[in-house]
Amino acid sequence: MSIKNWIAKTDFEQLLATLYRSQNAPQWRILLFKYAYRYQDTYPFDCLEDAFAFLEEELKGNNIRVLLTEELEEIQTAVSYAMGEYCFSLTEIAAVVNRLLNTEPLSQSEIQTMINHIWEAYSCNLNPSQFIEREDHILTQLVKKYISIH
Repeated sequence: MSIKNWIAKTDFEQLLATLYRSQNAPQWRILLFKYAYRYQDTYPFDCLEDAFAFLEEELKGNNIRVLLTEELEEIQTAVSYAMGEYCFSLTEIAAVVNRLLNTEPLSQSEIQTMINHIWEAYSCNLNPSQFIEREDHILTQLVKKYISIH
């Protein structure tokens, strides 16, 4: 099943197309973490708490990946398990967290897919009219905060 392109014709989609550069992929990773965590904060999934805590420490620049190798394996297993759950919003957010745990640079299409996963999760709880404009605005503000506009 292919995921709906929720961000089509949004301000965020235009900013992503205009501002994405492979050299600023680390900033996009931080932005995506912050954005995914907003969802987790609103609709918490206990099984993802450790993954979010790990990512938060890692993105602060702590050398947690080396220090907690065993814990990382457990976190990755828990996230993989969550991706196969029956709760659709959980599987969508778990897919985003799974990609964030991978340190490979994010491509533009991966960023778009990850945001679409998050918006798909929102659609499990809200009508599109209740979140699309709001979330588009929030994302554009995050882009202005985390992505260099030069």
